[in-house]
Amino acid sequence: MISNCFTIAVEGWKIITQNRVARKGARRLLLLIAEFLEARVAGIHFTDAETTYSWEERVDRYSENGPSSWNHPFPNGASWWFFEGTRLPNSDTYQLLDLLADQWLWLREQKSDPVIPPGYGLAPHSTWVAVSNASKNVLSTMPSICFSRHPLLLIGEHGTGRAHLAEWIHRNGPDSSLPFVSRDNSEKEGGDGTLFIPDWTMLNEEEIITYFRGSKRVIVAATHPANESNLRSEWNRLTAGHGLILTVPALRNRIEDIPLLASWFLEQLTVDSSLKAPGLSPPAIEALQAYSWPGNVRELKATMSMALDNMPGDRIGVGDLPPAIRGAILRIPVPSLLEHLAAMEYELLTEELRQQRGNINRTAKALNLTVRQVSWRIRKYNISPDKFKINRRPGTQSE
Repeated sequence: MISNCFTIAVEGWKIITQNRVARKGARRLLLLIAEFLEARVAGIHFTDAETTYSWEERVDRYSENGPSSWNHPFPNGASWWFFEGTRLPNSDTYQLLDLLADQWLWLREQKSDPVIPPGYGLAPHSTWVAVSNASKNVLSTMPSICFSRHPLLLIGEHGTGRAHLAEWIHRNGPDSSLPFVSRDNSEKEGGDGTLFIPDWTMLNEEEIITYFRGSKRVIVAATHPANESNLRSEWNRLTAGHGLILTVPALRNRIEDIPLLASWFLEQLTVDSSLKAPGLSPPAIEALQAYSWPGNVRELKATMSMALDNMPGDRIGVGDLPPAIRGAILRIPVPSLLEHLAAMEYELLTEELRQQRGNINRTAKALNLTVRQVSWRIRKYNISPDKFKINRRPGTQSE
């Protein structure tokens, strides 16, 4: 059994992005989740909210679990997961399913650029973890940017993965079989393919124009200047208005991506060894998300490598992280006792509403409260019971 939620999330993300036709990857994703939940049956019932087109996929897997079953809706409520013969879920499981469903629905909603051939999708040469809105914005531009041959300017801080992103764009473009050349490590800049220039300041205007007139597609990286508008104006002038510009977000602006990125790096660091990729303790994740990451993704990868060497057990804890990152968690304001109690009450109430599928009467009975007391708390925390109600599968009896 796979025991780490974040490892499952990373593997699920890879399946979703590598299979742009939804049903093609559904069974692979379900097998992964069934293994994680030790479920006898795992399935997806998917309904398109606009067209009402629907389909259902399920996998059957041997399990010694009993007949317990439960459903869990996608974020939009029109589609849902269903499971049979599985252990009861916990909050980590719900978080995992919500994350995968959110990514699934988001990719389904992306519209292809009219100039892109039908069926064109991003190839599995690399990944761009997109949980945060900043990363989703980058991913949404990829189909049109990858297929274009116009010069591209990547603006971002050092360590944000601009070189990685440039190569990914090349590998998913129409010239993916041709060479990808970086100017700082190769003199073979002629011919077709893609030329990556890692530093805008390395070039003078004459060199830039020469490169633009060549047969290679040119991708240039630039750090955030003091006056970004001047840089954009200069780029538009040199490219005669045909150049593309993409801003690569700093890691501190995409903190929701950090747990998956860290797990991804741990997978990569252990792939060629007999070691199993370790998990991350909740306090370690909290510290990683609290840190400001001046070195961005590059620093996160180096941190995971260091933590892997320091780790005495089977998962990385706060003590395995560098002092600066351990110290970041201490700068988070400590909630008061009342805030702690309110958070616990909210968690208990929403979990019971989820178990009772939004039924207030059953929730009140399970919590040994009156309906009035539960209703008051629902208003207090601005909770919508309707979001816990699940559309039942066709053919099932209503409760």
